Amino acid sequence: LGSGFRIAMQDLEIRGAGNLLGKKQSGHISAIGYELYQEMLADAVAARQGQPAARRPEPEVKIKTPAYIPPAYIGDTAVRLQTYKRIAAANDEESLYELLDELLDRFGVLPPEVEELGRQRRLKLLLQAYGIRFFEATDKRICFTFGPEQLPRTEAILALVTGEPERYRLTPDNSLACYPPLPTAAELLDWTRNLLQKIF
Repeated sequence: LGSGFRIAMQDLEIRGAGNLLGKKQSGHISAIGYELYQEMLADAVAARQGQPAARRPEPEVKIKTPAYIPPAYIGDTAVRLQTYKRIAAANDEESLYELLDELLDRFGVLPPEVEELGRQRRLKLLLQAYGIRFFEATDKRICFTFGPEQLPRTEAILALVTGEPERYRLTPDNSLACYPPLPTAAELLDWTRNLLQKIF
């Protein structure tokens, strides 16, 4: 049951959807995946109709901790690239956990780099939910840039920067900079969630 649908999906992945109202096959969909193609199409239609986008733009995230799929873990290049696409297309933690469980079943214990890749995807989903546009974590500081659609509560930000001015500072470009002590790579997700819940 459903095998025909799966074959059609594979055809879309390989050859592309082409022109929506014609027979020409372009192959562009194979570069981004069918799910992301659907999301981009929905956003374009909403923009054309003057409606808000169906989903918020993903934040730009800069973290130095290595996060990738080692070739020794998934040797097949095509499968490895498809896995990257699936992780990037995961729109909630449940689907991400299911994907990581699948990798565990298929390829064995997740290497630290793959676990970090999952954590960074969860972090990006969290930041997207709060409308964060830019996030950077270095050894010296962590910086959030807020989007105009959803700003933190003014009183909460003021309490933070006045209560601990050596740790939290506001910058002229609508960003919050956080200074040591900072969380470890494994603690970063929970630390970020607690901070965002405190100021929003």
